[in-house]
Amino acid sequence: MTRTIRTAILILISALTALPVHAQYEFRTIDTSNGLPSNSVRAVIQDRHGLIWIGTGQGLCSFDGNNVKIEPFASQGMSQYVNCITLDHDGNTWIGTDDAVYRLNSPTAPMIPTEAVVNCIT
Repeated sequence: MTRTIRTAILILISALTALPVHAQYEFRTIDTSNGLPSNSVRAVIQDRHGLIWIGTGQGLCSFDGNNVKIEPFASQGMSQYVNCITLDHDGNTWIGTDDAVYRLNSPTAPMIPTEAVVNCIT
């Protein structure tokens, strides 16, 4: 009986030591050298399709895991300084800048001018 218990304990210890202690992660730096318009990142959010939205001091970018794409969004003469990004329950992406709120891919009311800096959208 004692031998069976020892054997079971050894098998259990062998199985546990074969398990990875922690998951392996890949870290990459995304900056102006690989596509961002500015290294001043103010907001980051991931949408339901896995696309990562990055708001910088000089514009908005999307990152699909491989490539950074600059996303034009601001009206002529308006600020490109992104302060915040949020998603609503319909999947719309909302951008807050120094002088407006934008709703991406919206045929109606894509921009709402403000009299103040938009630091948060809830």
